[in-house]
Amino acid sequence: MKVIGLITARNEDWILGLTLRGAMLIVDEMIVLDHASTDDTALIIHQVAQEHPGRIHYQRREDPVWREAIIRQDLLEDGRKLGGTHFWVIDADELPTGNVLPQVRPMLSTLEPGDLITIPWFPIWRSLDQCRRDRNDYWCANRTAYAFRDHPETHYEARKNRPVCDMHTRAPVSPGQKREYWLNDLDRGAMHFVAAGWSRLVAKTAWYKMIETVRFADVGAERLNAIYDRDLDETDLNTVPVDPAWWAPYLPWRTHIHLDKPSWYERDCQRMWREFGPEKFAGLDLWGVPEQQGAALADASSARVREV
Repeated sequence: MKVIGLITARNEDWILGLTLRGAMLIVDEMIVLDHASTDDTALIIHQVAQEHPGRIHYQRREDPVWREAIIRQDLLEDGRKLGGTHFWVIDADELPTGNVLPQVRPMLSTLEPGDLITIPWFPIWRSLDQCRRDRNDYWCANRTAYAFRDHPETHYEARKNRPVCDMHTRAPVSPGQKREYWLNDLDRGAMHFVAAGWSRLVAKTAWYKMIETVRFADVGAERLNAIYDRDLDETDLNTVPVDPAWWAPYLPWRTHIHLDKPSWYERDCQRMWREFGPEKFAGLDLWGVPEQQGAALADASSARVREV
């Protein structure tokens, strides 16, 4: 069994110093795709690669358009060239809870060709030490595909549901069984960090609405609001302290987390607002993300004029 990790990262220097190091505790080798980053993502990847000689393979794509199925299929093919038999697929803002690390590779070894693993997905909420746990179906009842054993027919393809949507293509199409581990388990799974810093989650959610409006012309505002507004819904919010066992293997790397760093989503929302005009996004709830930035830029411009 050879486990190849696949991570994509775009401007993830706020968290990648933790999550990439954590993922290396599971995999034999890792392919990291730097997708048009303009921050210190590449520097972090190279730093971690020096800690794991020969085990991390860096790739770079300059095209800023996220063509997910194509990108993930290319990574899978590259992993196959490295001799991968099993694949661990994780986003740059995710990390297995520390108490499952000893179980992951034995779990992978039980898979038949084409089998896929899903595990619980725990939202770390407005803090590194609080986990959301309430009745929000999206955040608190979510299971995500993290691993699979390869099969010649396993592949990635764009979703065909609204209509073709080449985003949110985490799990490959595969002929094997879906193995759902730790059903109804609140203690074992994967931590998801995007909501640990609230402004990042707000900007990311606004960005998804805007980018889908730009790329997929027949997706209306009403439908996008229905899909994405749940991300920020804190109705009957309840959080619990994170189990210390979740953090235990990763404590030395918590210093690599920077929740207060501005996100690239904010900048790209502003770019789309300027490029396509506010009317393009009429009807979308954007929580002031591009509008506030536009006002800030206008204020800054006025200040420069006054200074001159």
